[in-house]
Amino acid sequence: MNRALLLAGIILLASSMTLTYVRHLNRTVFVQEQTIASQRDELNIEWRKLLTELATWSVLRIENKARMELDLVVPTIEQTQFVWTGDTHDG
Repeated sequence: MNRALLLAGIILLASSMTLTYVRHLNRTVFVQEQTIASQRDELNIEWRKLLTELATWSVLRIENKARMELDLVVPTIEQTQFVWTGDTHDG
């Protein structure tokens, strides 16, 4: 009987130590996951900024090429003509 109680006590102690260790690992992994998620969010923000910058530079590069190589200019309001198709969305 005493051996059975001793064995049960050892098993209970081992089980509680294992549970404590697993909970610690779980917290550690959770903190790592939160850190990585934060880094991912920061990288996504930086990526969107870089895409916006790229789009801006592309437009500026195209406008510059149009001016320099093709001698194109942006038309004034007097040089602009509007064409109406007759489609109205009034109702």
